[in-house]
Amino acid sequence: MHLIQAPVQDLFSPTGLQWLRACTTDSELDADLRAALASDLRLLQAVQAELDALDQQLAALAYPIPEVKLLMTLPGVDYPTALALVAAWGTVERFNSPAQAASYLGLSPSTRQTDQHCYHGPITKRGNPHTGWMLIQAAQHADRHPGPLSVFFRPRAHKKGKGRNVAVVATARKLATIAWHMLQNNQPYWYALPRPTQTKLARLRVRATGQKRKSGCPKGHKATSNSPHGGRTRTLKALPQLYQAEGLPPMQVPKPAEQRAMAAMGLTEFVSALGKPQVIQRTTNSHKKQ
Repeated sequence: MHLIQAPVQDLFSPTGLQWLRACTTDSELDADLRAALASDLRLLQAVQAELDALDQQLAALAYPIPEVKLLMTLPGVDYPTALALVAAWGTVERFNSPAQAASYLGLSPSTRQTDQHCYHGPITKRGNPHTGWMLIQAAQHADRHPGPLSVFFRPRAHKKGKGRNVAVVATARKLATIAWHMLQNNQPYWYALPRPTQTKLARLRVRATGQKRKSGCPKGHKATSNSPHGGRTRTLKALPQLYQAEGLPPMQVPKPAEQRAMAAMGLTEFVSALGKPQVIQRTTNSHKKQ
């Protein structure tokens, strides 16, 4: 209304909220505007407190459920989506195939048939569309994950027209299919990146129990660098080690057909790297200043 340009792109980020609070004490703005802004910020704070309380309840509910942790190994799937999927499906034995499970979430394409023609249209959005929508949100950034889902997503997203929208829905259906197999076989996702997966599982543990696992060098021992260049380093566990530490079922050796599919996608090196610990060089404060 006053044509004031915000100095940040996201007005509701921590920096943006800090700027809004500063505006409530800006003497250049009239008193009515400052009062209205302060009222909006109080309402926003109250709503955020309710959201945080609900999030805490969801974390406490999700943490003891093994299927939730299993599904959280999927890229883009955190405990709210995993919990919604478990609640919607119940037990996967209800469905004879992953196609039926995806159709229950409204992610299957609609089909109209006559005696001579068969027409395939948009997804049905029947069954439990809310959980299907959550999987669609999880699939929005599948191209950022350098694995099979990215290889599946990118060619479809680069098509003209509604390429990206079609790719997102198709990837959400693929996530539902993979999730059905994971629950059916009690297996975590074989191609998850260790670092974001560890972050998700640790965040759930801390929110549900408040317990943080100690890391780093044990007390009384001198820290040593694993890097040939020296300096502070951090060793990321290999994916099987991470799953074992988090109490997930051990990974089985992929079947020959699965290995051939990964080789055809050009992901042999990627899959091999997941089974090896990685050493990450930490940046010191002096490096950050430079």
